Amino acid sequence: MMTFFDSPVYDLCKKWIQRKRGNDVPWDVIRMAGKQTDTELDFFLFNHSEEDDWPRLTVDEWKALVDENEAYESKQQDIRFRGNEGVLYDTRQDNSLRVPESERSCWIQYKNSLAQKWKPSSVEDLEYATIGILKRLSLNTQNTGPIKGLVVGHVQSGKTANMEALMAMAADHGWNMFIVLSGSIENLRLQTLRRMQKDLNHEGNLIWRGIEHPSKRSQYGEKSVDCHFEKNAQSRYFTVCLKNKGRLQNLIDWLHADRASHEQMKILIIDDEADQASISNTATEYQKELKERKGINKLIVDLVEDRHYKEGQSKGKATAINYVMYTATPYANFLNESTDESLYPKNFIWTLKTSDEYIGPNQIYGTPDPDKADSLDIVRVISDSELDYIIRIYNGESLELPQSLKDSICWFICATAVMRFWGYKKPISMLVHTSQKQIAHEAIANAISYWINNNRNGSIVSQCCSVYKAETTRISKEEWLKQFSGYGVPSVEVKDYPDYSEIKDLILELLSVPLQHIKMTDEGELEYHKV
Repeated sequence: MMTFFDSPVYDLCKKWIQRKRGNDVPWDVIRMAGKQTDTELDFFLFNHSEEDDWPRLTVDEWKALVDENEAYESKQQDIRFRGNEGVLYDTRQDNSLRVPESERSCWIQYKNSLAQKWKPSSVEDLEYATIGILKRLSLNTQNTGPIKGLVVGHVQSGKTANMEALMAMAADHGWNMFIVLSGSIENLRLQTLRRMQKDLNHEGNLIWRGIEHPSKRSQYGEKSVDCHFEKNAQSRYFTVCLKNKGRLQNLIDWLHADRASHEQMKILIIDDEADQASISNTATEYQKELKERKGINKLIVDLVEDRHYKEGQSKGKATAINYVMYTATPYANFLNESTDESLYPKNFIWTLKTSDEYIGPNQIYGTPDPDKADSLDIVRVISDSELDYIIRIYNGESLELPQSLKDSICWFICATAVMRFWGYKKPISMLVHTSQKQIAHEAIANAISYWINNNRNGSIVSQCCSVYKAETTRISKEEWLKQFSGYGVPSVEVKDYPDYSEIKDLILELLSVPLQHIKMTDEGELEYHKV
């Protein structure tokens, strides 16, 4: 709910309070502004309104403003300890930013949208983590150099939501240009851009504008000179940029195209999957790849250090540059070289808390911790003799699949049928990864296609029945709930296996369409069947 003091007109008063707290002045002293009586306090407030452009506050209004800031500080102390599982940062780096509370703020609008699909505790954890990260950043880095930090999440644990939350809250506090660095696959870049455009735009105080392909040749309305970066502007701009040489060069060209616009920018760079391409590769085995990776790394360093990749082409200096890396595999990032102009996270490392609904490696494989649940009985070990089948497929000597791979495919078909039975309509795919070599992928895909196309009307259906009955007896719903007593989904909402007779027709329907080997290329769209 919007409070009386949310208006920017009170910012100077709040900064005065925050400076006093930064010098450890007690709240009781701040409440009276160091004065002994209300009359002296009123005179103090009058002088500041006349000389320092403060609003003309009454004594009661001043005390209410101080009370609000004291309550907020207390809340932040709780955030410091609850919002993360592990944090490394310099406490002297804290800024005075706070969680936006106005109903029309971008953060509250985004938070409300999450509340429709997330549990309250998950939304609360997200808010704690977001303000914790935001308090590590800076709105003015012209004298200090860029802020560089690392956020560690888990695979498929909601990193995109965390990135969007940081963008929303930062936008409320004045950041106006957001750059998301996104892998090397075009269709995934577009997916991220469209999702952010949808998730961040609400009927609030700010308007988000996506820049599709920023470059010095951008069309009218998307050039940096056309954008509104001035103070108190309502527009916020973002782009999702592939980590390749051409796209990064175009982005840097766009940023430096107009000095006046560039100097007004307060930039937040979010590096998604930051261990990919961003880190300089020091290996010597693949010289071509090494050259490309070094080139990308240099361009990202140029971007973060706010300079043009061509000497002498830089125009001005942005007001703020903050670079936040997100990854589930952070080892290369914090074991990388630490120099003034490297991408090392010198300012902070923050780990995101996983929700109690998350199923990841610890649940699948177990941990040495005796207080944690044992692993799930879902890993199937492949024998050495079955590996021989794979080698013969690689060598072009056979198309015969090992029994374990046939069972895996049948279980995938059954699981897809169950999800369709439960009403899940989105595309579902199976990853088969037996080698790092692309030619091996093609050989395995051909063997799988051959087996299914020659058995779809016969043995596969009966094998699906056998596999389904065997697998559904290995982990029952009761065993699941007992093993994961802290699982975040209420037991009544955990679905049980349907009977095989209820999914048989769906299995036949899935097998009635041609099998498709989905190839993921840098530019190609993924095409799924509609079944």
